[in-house]
Amino acid sequence: MQGAEAATPLLQLQPRGVKRAALEWWVESKKLWRIVGPAIFQRIALYGINVVSQAFIGHLGDLELAAFSIAATVVAGFNFGFLLGMASALETLCGQAFGAKKYHMLGVYLQRSWIALLLFATALTPTYILMEDLLLLIGQSPDLARLAGKMSVWLLPQHFAVAMLVPLTRYLQSQLKNWVTAVTAGFTLIIHLVVTYLLVHHFQMGIVGAVVAADLSWWLVVLGQFFYVVGGGCPMTWKGFSTEAFADFWEFIKLSSASGVMLCLENWYYRVLVLLTGYLQNAEIAVDALSIWLPGCNRVRIRTPFTLGSEKPAGQSALTSHPSGNNGSVRVANELGAGSGKGARFAIVVSITTSVVLGFVFWCLILYFNDHFALLFTSSKVVLDAVHKLSVLLAFTVLFNSVQPVLSGVAVGSGWQAVVAYVNVGSYYLVGVPLGVLLGWPLRFGVGGIWSGLIGGTAVQTLILAYLTARCDWDEEPIVHSVRRVPHSPWPPTPSRHRRRNPGHHRNPPRYWPSPTTSSVTSSSAFPRSRPSSAPPSPAAPSSPPSAPPPPSAAASASCTHPPLLGFFGSDIIRISCFTPVRRRSDPDLAAAVRGVDVFLTRVPSLDDAFPGWRIQDCSSGRLLLQNLITEPEQLAVYDPLTGALDLVRTPPEKISHGRRGKFIDMEYLLLPPGGEAPSASSFRVVYFCHDKSRGRVAVFSVSTKEWQILPWSEPMPGQPASGKYWLLKGTHVNGLMCWSHTKHPYIVVLDTSTWQFSCIDLPEFLIGQGHLYSVGGTKDGKLCIVAALEFTLLVWFRKVDAARGIETKWMLHNIFPLDEVVLQATEGSREDHVSLKVLGILDGTVYLSTFETFRDENLSCWYLSFSMESSKLEKIFYTNTSGWLHPYTMAWPSSLVCNNLSP
Repeated sequence: MQGAEAATPLLQLQPRGVKRAALEWWVESKKLWRIVGPAIFQRIALYGINVVSQAFIGHLGDLELAAFSIAATVVAGFNFGFLLGMASALETLCGQAFGAKKYHMLGVYLQRSWIALLLFATALTPTYILMEDLLLLIGQSPDLARLAGKMSVWLLPQHFAVAMLVPLTRYLQSQLKNWVTAVTAGFTLIIHLVVTYLLVHHFQMGIVGAVVAADLSWWLVVLGQFFYVVGGGCPMTWKGFSTEAFADFWEFIKLSSASGVMLCLENWYYRVLVLLTGYLQNAEIAVDALSIWLPGCNRVRIRTPFTLGSEKPAGQSALTSHPSGNNGSVRVANELGAGSGKGARFAIVVSITTSVVLGFVFWCLILYFNDHFALLFTSSKVVLDAVHKLSVLLAFTVLFNSVQPVLSGVAVGSGWQAVVAYVNVGSYYLVGVPLGVLLGWPLRFGVGGIWSGLIGGTAVQTLILAYLTARCDWDEEPIVHSVRRVPHSPWPPTPSRHRRRNPGHHRNPPRYWPSPTTSSVTSSSAFPRSRPSSAPPSPAAPSSPPSAPPPPSAAASASCTHPPLLGFFGSDIIRISCFTPVRRRSDPDLAAAVRGVDVFLTRVPSLDDAFPGWRIQDCSSGRLLLQNLITEPEQLAVYDPLTGALDLVRTPPEKISHGRRGKFIDMEYLLLPPGGEAPSASSFRVVYFCHDKSRGRVAVFSVSTKEWQILPWSEPMPGQPASGKYWLLKGTHVNGLMCWSHTKHPYIVVLDTSTWQFSCIDLPEFLIGQGHLYSVGGTKDGKLCIVAALEFTLLVWFRKVDAARGIETKWMLHNIFPLDEVVLQATEGSREDHVSLKVLGILDGTVYLSTFETFRDENLSCWYLSFSMESSKLEKIFYTNTSGWLHPYTMAWPSSLVCNNLSP
């Protein structure tokens, strides 16, 4: 009997595993195609504009087709590659801004990118005007150079359209608005077909008519997306034109130009083939044949991206403007940043498999339909024969390019950008181009030999990237991507504690547990402490009469007893507020309190019922700090959903940015609860934190004075990144201290709200380089602590106190809690269901956790748990879909209990 019972779970696990694997594959594929689909459609539609023009021109003559190929593929292609690369800086900046919830900065970055690209487009204009002379200088035939030069001048409007379109596309895709780019491109393609026919045949404008139609169509795409943005399609991120676009412009130019050069190395690779072919015998025929296949090589390359896999781009991150493997940087970084190495590995498998399948399909289609496809562009028998010979090379180029861009995206997403740059240069220009020249001329294989050499360079690059991907330890790779909370140290630092480390070096997860100390932690502290942040009261509703003072025993009990947790507010942008109560059935008293909570925030004013625009910034002592993202200017509100007390707060004055050094970073708002021996019911404060390239600053709003007090800039902090970066992550407040983790260096920035002085606290050595593993919070008696989750084990650090001097000296490992068996038993799950625990926050000695799912998706759920560091008790809270930020909502004690009779 026991044997049968033991066998039953094993029999049930196998189908469950297969079913879950199938579900995960389906979910990952949906995430892939949700964004890839519109992106591919847009790219095909834009490609279709040039295909239609090329098809009409090809039937006008072989020389015309060759001239258009030189003008569109080489001249415009070279410049387009540079502008495309410059706009790629927008991916990083928009991703950072979106992940940090600084939505208005997306519009600023868009305008800044427009200015930069239009300036560079103007600087590149002479390459179009002087193209005939340049082609003659490098030895091209006079007839081909003359006609190509004429076409280049007519392509100038398209050149400036690209400078406007590429930033627009990246801006929209960073907000998952891919459908806008797809609709505008598809609609324009239909119009372009009609206009081209009318201009070429009806009005007899010939080759000029085809080029003019292409110019008009590209500008139609630009205007469609432009008017969608400025016409109210992006209310959160577009706040109108701003002079802020000119701020830190030189830093943006440096970042953009560097990105442009790097992308050009790849984008120009196959365009070198056209240029080299122009030196062969019968160059006109060779270029004609190449012009038919090469655009397909560049655009029908199966560049399946790792698209954004969650509802929030993490920054949650940005998307590229075309479906290339560079999108892999977003998808892989998304999983690694979330701490899921297995999720990143699975995303790689799904994307490569999908891409290879599609590549094989196109491989077959090209080999079967090659003759039919060429008839769209030319009727010349000689050109058709040349196209037929090159079809095999195109088919294998497409097959190789179904894997290479994905692996390149994986490498970029994993932070190997420098390695990828060296691999690209070495494979393309030290292997591919020399090999192509060798096969083309000394060995006399002609255009086929040149192309074969370039395929050889791509093959070398693919093999190297495949080796790098295969040898990567994806279980340890998330350590490199600390997205949630990161690194601490005295301020200013001592040289021994802050040696400059190699930014490419990251410490792997420790293979052993440190031994917990037996020393106790006293109540003394390095900083003056206020009362625990959970005990202060919430403001009474304006219409509520004051309550009678309680007996001394009741007041004493309330002052040392923490108020109960009623539930969790979820969702960052409140369309319909999400609130999940706890113990609503087992605890009648809590259920009664929950019934009185205004969970839909009905008393908070809004301009639009369908989209109020309020986002929860912080939650403390029964109050919510809300920020409205659609009002102009932005508005803040402090709201108690239990009592209905509401205070509207204006944003800080602009002079807070005065005296900045480098870029001004708008960070966040935090709600500072009342403190002291006898706090007032309305003595809460709102703290606004910002920083420049090396210093922090705060402004404090007091509800009693209704004024913002702007405090001086701090002293420079150690080890900062280049200007324009977010180098501090989302903060937390613990018993009068506000803490921000550094994105890279091993310290926490601490603001003591009793003195408003900044300082730094070192990380425990065990956590250096492990930023995504830990969270900072407070114990039940208000002491600062760190909790880290390594798989199913919690490690807890307290600050050691020097009793003689009465100051904190260093972190001491207080306890280790192995929770694997407890969690699996409580959730009735297995390691197949739960990969590890994830620390969501620490409040009054309680650690809030989630069972970290391998593949985060809105269709998959996980357990939310609480763990008491005092009693070592684990409790289930609820089982629900994975979400963004969750804000524990703790009921505040009535003012009569905590505001009276507390003095000795």
